[in-house]
Amino acid sequence: MNDQGALGFVLRCRCGEPLVGRRAGARFCSSKCRLDDWSVRHAAALSHNAPQDPLTPAGGAESVTLACGPRKERDVAQEFDGWIRSADGVVALGELRRRALDLRRAGWRHFSVDALWHSMRFDAAVKVGPDADGRKLNDRYTSRLARLLMEREPELQGFFETRKLRG
Repeated sequence: MNDQGALGFVLRCRCGEPLVGRRAGARFCSSKCRLDDWSVRHAAALSHNAPQDPLTPAGGAESVTLACGPRKERDVAQEFDGWIRSADGVVALGELRRRALDLRRAGWRHFSVDALWHSMRFDAAVKVGPDADGRKLNDRYTSRLARLLMEREPELQGFFETRKLRG
């Protein structure tokens, strides 16, 4: 898989593409090639003739959906809608709003919602201690909180970077 080049050996991916400009130790030119290689090496485990795993449905490996995998978009949206109306959600949104507006008014044009959220987690942890049963700040909804704040607060429009929701 190596060719003699002007500077010595040129590493090549299994598909034949050169690995120019890749990190030292790279073996594949793309994620697709890496996944194709993995599939070839694990073909026996993925075949229908492999011993049936108790967690695998009768249809075989390609029909497996693990409980810990991505949740459906509507499930997460429903969970968020319930949480944001709860006392914890209202308090968390208010504190996140206050911190974001403080930064905006201090001259910041963009900031990370995760950084703000983790600063709130830190402050809560210091305040209540490790054994307290106080409010827990799970970061499951930070992207949705960012969208909600930018929608409700004209001053915060475009303040947080957001990507397409995955679930």
